[in-house]
Amino acid sequence: MEIFQARDLLRYKTVTLKVPDNTTLTFKQPILLKGARERVVAEIIGMPRTLPGARVDEDLTFLKTLNKDEITDYEALQEKSQDVLLQIQAAADELKLKMFFFHVQIGWEEKTIACWFTSEQPIDFRNLLKAITPNIKGRIHLQRLDPRDRADIVGGPRCCGRPECCDVRINTKKNLP
Repeated sequence: MEIFQARDLLRYKTVTLKVPDNTTLTFKQPILLKGARERVVAEIIGMPRTLPGARVDEDLTFLKTLNKDEITDYEALQEKSQDVLLQIQAAADELKLKMFFFHVQIGWEEKTIACWFTSEQPIDFRNLLKAITPNIKGRIHLQRLDPRDRADIVGGPRCCGRPECCDVRINTKKNLP
């Protein structure tokens, strides 16, 4: 089976999908996937390859590659996410919650807003959701991440100081005959 890997930009997870017929895929190319609740934008991170017995993600299916106009519209949508980020951070500060929001991603259909934050300890954010729900349309997904995952999303150095510390793979296994 020929497969490729993509990063779901709404939930920031890697998915493995079957390569669609008569479609040319390139690295970092934006694509549209169909999920159970909504369509999501993903970015190709693994080029197509044949892998017998590969397991593909059942919850997402490939719809199409995005054209230039759709990419421009999606980028404009993500620019609005900065305003949402500021609103959510202001609401958290007003409630005296020790949360640092660093990234907000708005879904393709604007049904879901994913918000990532860091905090030193677990937070009960039910009051925050009550405060921001009237101002923000759509389903709000809050995700607490550790500093290493934060560096993976926003880029920059990891906790060890190197930008690629977790991405470096040293193959020490020898090929078997």
